[in-house]
Amino acid sequence: MKYGAVKVLALTLGILGIFASQIRAQTTLVATGSVWKYLDTGSNEGVAWRALGFNDSGWSNGAAQFGFSSNPAENDEVTFLSRTNAAGETNITFYFRHVFEVATPSAYTNLLVRLRRDDGAIVYLNDVEVFRSNITNGPVDFRTLAFLAQDDGAAFYANAISRLTPLQSGANILAVEVHQNAATSSDVSFDLELLANVIIQPPTVTVASPSAGAISGSPTLVVTAVATDSDGSVSMVELYRDGVFVGGAMDASLTATNFNLVPGTYVFTAVAIDSTGLSTTSAPVSVTILPWLVPSGASWRYLDD
Repeated sequence: MKYGAVKVLALTLGILGIFASQIRAQTTLVATGSVWKYLDTGSNEGVAWRALGFNDSGWSNGAAQFGFSSNPAENDEVTFLSRTNAAGETNITFYFRHVFEVATPSAYTNLLVRLRRDDGAIVYLNDVEVFRSNITNGPVDFRTLAFLAQDDGAAFYANAISRLTPLQSGANILAVEVHQNAATSSDVSFDLELLANVIIQPPTVTVASPSAGAISGSPTLVVTAVATDSDGSVSMVELYRDGVFVGGAMDASLTATNFNLVPGTYVFTAVAIDSTGLSTTSAPVSVTILPWLVPSGASWRYLDD
């Protein structure tokens, strides 16, 4: 009987372990292509629109991806937004609301929002800001412009939500405002995915050129580093020579020219930082600069008559 009770207990614990692992598995709380309430009238909505209890009965319904574009190659929208308002003015800000249900908030150990935006956007969860992308860190209103027209709505930008307190049992509200970079902007895009219990992956980065063990007879060396990120986007790539910073770029690739290198062996490494704050250092690449009798770029006397 005692042995049987132990077997039952072990079986029960095993079932509970399987159940717990299933609860902790990655979960999609809001999928891409979801239906949202949206407003594309160019109006000034202030801040009340972000709350769960806000009356959005006068807003339109549609499925993501939202947007418009004057470029036929970018026409991948499901729901088309109005570029201008009733007064003929260009809309700067577009508003989106999506309500989703959560039975047990404590079942989720982390959250990751993945945002498709053109040009800039701010994401609120239950009226708490959780992500701001390509827009000022200061106060915004319906006329605030995004920083750069740097994206055509093709990429997703990810951000880990460090505080889970905004997630509540029952109804939850995601509210997003998307801002144009300029009144003359020819396109806008929006979609969003909210994931829970995500094993967030760091970026990958390599020193793409020169190759490891390369030999050069020039005091000038061009080094290229390339990075990728599977669950977000690369925010910055940095290059180091013998552990000393020599250049950086807020992009997924970096090309840096090293001047006046004396003969010897140099070790280059690259560091990539992604939009969730994780970083990765590349494998080191050693390059040898040989002594030269006449270096490239030397001064010459010449005759061209």
